[in-house]
Amino acid sequence: ELQAANATLLKNLKIFTEASSRRSESIGATLESLREKEARLKVINDEFAKGDSIALLMVTDFKNSLGEGAQIKVGQGMLALPISQDILVGDDENADSLSIKGREYVLKVAQVLKKYPSWELMLITQDNGMIDKENRDAQISAILGIIDQETGIPAWQIKQNKLDGLINALEIRLHPNYADFYRTIRKRMKN
Repeated sequence: ELQAANATLLKNLKIFTEASSRRSESIGATLESLREKEARLKVINDEFAKGDSIALLMVTDFKNSLGEGAQIKVGQGMLALPISQDILVGDDENADSLSIKGREYVLKVAQVLKKYPSWELMLITQDNGMIDKENRDAQISAILGIIDQETGIPAWQIKQNKLDGLINALEIRLHPNYADFYRTIRKRMKN
């Protein structure tokens, strides 16, 4: 009976050892899988952090260039620089060209944009119908011309969006190049 009990005990011990070994291998595989997923998440997190860091640098550069009083909106992964009609064209909202102050302002903006060629640029205009369409188009062309001359970004590459609204406003929006962002993440995820 003792020999049978020992044999059963040894058999159970062997089964327990095998099960424990399988669990250890399973836990090891799970840990390795978690490490791989953590590395992938780190890549995504690093890319987001990189974009946030660049945005912070841009805010600092715009504040240094345009002055501490410059309006800069930050949110939803982008920067927005509202430009008032007063700065842009002075007292005559219907002017077909930029004021000296407006040209200098857009030139300063373009000089900062030149430092961040990987970010995409969008020009948003909001018209309330008080400015002649031809004059507004001339103002926009002047802005695009200055940006093109300073940064080398051709006007056709700058996305434009016109909104109807209650105010006359113009805004330059900047955001990371999302196509490059996703390409970088996909490339790193495959490796």
